[in-house]
Amino acid sequence: MIIAVAVAGFIVIATAVGPISPSNGDDEAVKPEIPTGKSICANAPCLEALAAVVDAPDAHPEQATVHLFARRRADGMLVQTSSASPGVYHSRNWTERGGPIAGPGPSAIIWQAPTYPNEVQGGGAVVTVLGISASAASSGDIFLRHIGQGGAGTAGAPISFKYRIEMLGVPATCAIQQEQRFDFWVQARNGSDADGSATLYHQLSANGAWFYDGRWETDVVLQTSPSRPAAIASRPGLLCRNGRWKAWEQHLVVYDGDGAAWHRQWMQEPGPSQWGPWESLGGKYAKGTYPVLVETTAGSFQFFGLGSDEQMYSMTWTSAQGFGNRTTLGGGAFASVPAVAVSQGSGSERVDVVAVSKDDGRLKHKAIGLGVSMDEQWEDLGIVSNSAPTLAKVGLASMDIFTTAVDGSIWYAPARLSDMGRSGWGNLTWAPIQGL
Repeated sequence: MIIAVAVAGFIVIATAVGPISPSNGDDEAVKPEIPTGKSICANAPCLEALAAVVDAPDAHPEQATVHLFARRRADGMLVQTSSASPGVYHSRNWTERGGPIAGPGPSAIIWQAPTYPNEVQGGGAVVTVLGISASAASSGDIFLRHIGQGGAGTAGAPISFKYRIEMLGVPATCAIQQEQRFDFWVQARNGSDADGSATLYHQLSANGAWFYDGRWETDVVLQTSPSRPAAIASRPGLLCRNGRWKAWEQHLVVYDGDGAAWHRQWMQEPGPSQWGPWESLGGKYAKGTYPVLVETTAGSFQFFGLGSDEQMYSMTWTSAQGFGNRTTLGGGAFASVPAVAVSQGSGSERVDVVAVSKDDGRLKHKAIGLGVSMDEQWEDLGIVSNSAPTLAKVGLASMDIFTTAVDGSIWYAPARLSDMGRSGWGNLTWAPIQGL
């Protein structure tokens, strides 16, 4: 018997882990079987195909709405569905948001938009979703759409900035809430470059206006540094952190042409505001993948990456000491970039890591304790996946997990955590979000 009570805004369950049954609005239908077969990730490392953002009330984060974005396989159009209530996603409830966009999928960010002087969708919480345009007239441009809380958002359209560049991957995004801005970065190549090498291009919207007047900023790569990556060979891992007072930080991690990781940090304090030098983190990471960063405390974050040896690796950064040693997470060989998120409960925190196993193509999960001891074993989540997973943190101790099955359909499972001393999620119940 499972007994649940509400404590401090989240659910505490008498058993160690409380997976709940998902609902897609088809309660009268026969429970569908999870598709089986061989994962395409065995051929080349899989990337994230879905994007999820969480719109949570400050007073009741467990009542958050999750907005999920995908690329429709039939025509490449961008589509969205949202949770009807925590852990509930109705099938055949997808809304088209424009396009087409190139694969594998979009990226998305939720940020606090201004109301004055340049209003964006009425101000307040706005979701911005981005992809690479796949239309013949604007192939390679950024496709961007703002979606306000109360409406369909501005008309989605490709945005051509003043320097024509060839996009090489989905944009990476982050938000500085106190600045009413969001940033995005792309790995791209300028056709006019003699050597055709890729670099990082940066754009930001602050107070509703494009900061660089429609131009791309590339100084982060070109600024003086004792050393730097010879080439940018990955989408950047990106993290924005609010600092003391009105100060903030931005961290970039990229892979170079040899697969080594590099880090660079924007520091707003102590002044003057500037990029620090490039820092080599070494290692050798899998071609075609990208770093994943997650903030763990006010003064630290973790970097996760898939090695060229198919092992999963992690490094911890702290404001006091910088990066520590690189460690392997065990679990055998993997075949996707990881999805990571921080959960909290019982006064402790943990990082949950999910990735596709190379051996059987199934999603595997591991929890890494932050200030609490865990067995930290990888567990099988019960589904063969054709994409890297996507995690949406709902409240302090809840998670919705999304992935694409071997037939291309989209599936999800909610997990509710309680006893932070135990790492497993238990037997999750998966359900499809039909209609694509």
